Amino acid sequence: MKQFILKSIIFFGLFLALSSCTGTKKISEKNSETKIKELSEKTTDKVSDTKTNKEINDNISVPLRSNNEEVNKAIRDAFRDFNFNKQSGTNSTQFIFDEEAMAFKIANIIGATQDKNTSSVIDTKTDKSFEQTTDEYFSKKISQIPWWLWVVAIIYLMPRIVEGVSAIYNPFSLLIKKIKTK
Repeated sequence: MKQFILKSIIFFGLFLALSSCTGTKKISEKNSETKIKELSEKTTDKVSDTKTNKEINDNISVPLRSNNEEVNKAIRDAFRDFNFNKQSGTNSTQFIFDEEAMAFKIANIIGATQDKNTSSVIDTKTDKSFEQTTDEYFSKKISQIPWWLWVVAIIYLMPRIVEGVSAIYNPFSLLIKKIKTK
């Protein structure tokens, strides 16, 4: 009996040592997460160009004098009250008859002007960044007892199995012999 207990302890020790190495599986679990970040920067550059023109002051005289005094008198009488003025903002026009000079006087004043040219340049910069995080977990899982360990156990316990089977079979075999002989 002591030998049987000693063999059983050695058998289970070998069983634990061998099954812990070969009957396990490594399980790996991965979780991945990807983040995309997009950063846009928009810059606008404006360039303005201004040209200024000076004021224009223009005077014109159109003489109407003739050598005939009667014609001159008729011209004076016809245009004595002739006076025309027009003003618009900084621009003006004056058209008058000057009796002493016997001439039409035309005066034009055109105010200073400005030409503005504005141009815009729009620049857009886009930066994309990707961030990926991966978590990996490892675990051991005992899936089954290896087949060769079953074979070793059956060989080791074969004498006990035979004894048990024969203990059950022998009483039945005697009973079967008795039934056949009757």
